[in-house]
Amino acid sequence: MNIWREMFITVKLPSFAVNGDEHDNYMVLHAPWDGVHAYRVFTTPIRVVCNNTLMLGLEMAGEAFKIKHDGGSEKRLRLWLDGIVQRAEAK
Repeated sequence: MNIWREMFITVKLPSFAVNGDEHDNYMVLHAPWDGVHAYRVFTTPIRVVCNNTLMLGLEMAGEAFKIKHDGGSEKRLRLWLDGIVQRAEAK
């Protein structure tokens, strides 16, 4: 039996305004547990709650980062997360 296993976590980032219109922004960690595909972290205006919104969120991603499975994964993820938080706060 072939079972696709994956996990995603959605975190709301600070909202921002464009010409007075308030926009939501989310950061998503997508972890396919298949041993082949890299983890992905991306920002999107879509609140990911299921596979359909995950696919839409990926299509609408603003910033995206793939994390290869190796010894430096954690450090690269930490640096990217620090940067995305700083850019979100600056906006």
